[in-house]
Amino acid sequence: MKIINYNNQGDLIYTEKLSNGLSVYMFNKETTDNFYVTIGVKYASKVLKYKKDNIVYNVTPGIAHFLEHRVMDFTNDKTISNKIESLGSFTNAYTSYDGTNYNISGSKNIKDNIEILLEKVFSSKFTKESVENEKGIIIEEIGMTNDRANTVLWDRADDNLFFNSYIKNSILGTIDDVKSITYKELKRVYNDFYVPSNMFIVVVGNFNKEETLDTIKNYFKDKTYKLFTSKVLKPREKEQVKINYEEIEYNIEKQRFYYSIKIHSKYFDKIKPIYILKYIELVLGTNFGEFSDFYTENDKKYLFTNFSTSSYKIDNYYVINIAAVSDHSKDLIEKIKEKFKNLIVTKEDLIRYKRLSISWIITLCDDMFDVEELLSSTLYSNNKFKNKEKELIDYLNIEDTNKVIKVLSKMDNTSILKVNPKK
Repeated sequence: MKIINYNNQGDLIYTEKLSNGLSVYMFNKETTDNFYVTIGVKYASKVLKYKKDNIVYNVTPGIAHFLEHRVMDFTNDKTISNKIESLGSFTNAYTSYDGTNYNISGSKNIKDNIEILLEKVFSSKFTKESVENEKGIIIEEIGMTNDRANTVLWDRADDNLFFNSYIKNSILGTIDDVKSITYKELKRVYNDFYVPSNMFIVVVGNFNKEETLDTIKNYFKDKTYKLFTSKVLKPREKEQVKINYEEIEYNIEKQRFYYSIKIHSKYFDKIKPIYILKYIELVLGTNFGEFSDFYTENDKKYLFTNFSTSSYKIDNYYVINIAAVSDHSKDLIEKIKEKFKNLIVTKEDLIRYKRLSISWIITLCDDMFDVEELLSSTLYSNNKFKNKEKELIDYLNIEDTNKVIKVLSKMDNTSILKVNPKK
């Protein structure tokens, strides 16, 4: 086993890559009586097309989520579900745009828990009948999601930015997508992506790491798997936003808007990619955050009842989104535009940001669920755990901050979604 000293602060992560390509990460936390196990699949809703053995396959949106339902189904497996209940354990699964997570947590007999999860994920069995039966359940879930204004409107804002990106598709897919999914396609995707060399296991909590690693190895002892060879194909995306302005009505109580900016990564060519989102987060927090002058002044004028910023990366594009619940959207949007022309971050602002970020890093390992989230999210985005978070924060400097500000202050590739309450 290799040992990773997380940011050189004494929190040790043990890792080993098995002969079949599966990566195992373990973090022992003796201050808890519990454990939490995750099997992560590097396959999710962002995959719309892939190539394998010189054949190109289109993927129906929603398949990753559909697979999650079938893999983690205990309906016809009462023996296993009764075993989980007797152990006092809890199972869960979720799908994102980056990966699919299967989890089991408990406080006793980690060996049985791990074996149950391994068997469910790596030896999943589903039939044509079970696939057809699942469609109604997922369609019902889509209906429930469509009743959640925040989810629907965030998706709409992203959809207005992009022409071809995966972000245009809901993780669940549409009702028509779900109806069109076949047993054949589902089985093909499962066989092509659910292979050890495209997956990882994270174990956190109170357990014996040697015995736990032996449990995982023993499960695969007499099993053979092909290596992961599928190549995900990304669609080409236009640089401009798809819709500059849209005004709609929705079942909400108060007017709101989403002010979004789409920025191609080429505009940050003088800054290393690993730092860009940190700089954007710094700039947004300093200029629009809860303790900024902008926030305080406009809050006092009652120009909004809710105001937030977010930033994320979609393929080659960085996205900034400012969302507000406001009856004065026109005035507030103009103020946002004006503020982007006059962004500022001082050395004191940078020092404060770095201190807060480092304090978060130091305390992160106090919670085993935070450790699991850190490991899983990093493995999905980088394919391996990069133990450089503190080093990354330490590197941030005012010169590069000002370069980012220069890009943001000139960027007018924006999309506005204004949402009015239904009359």
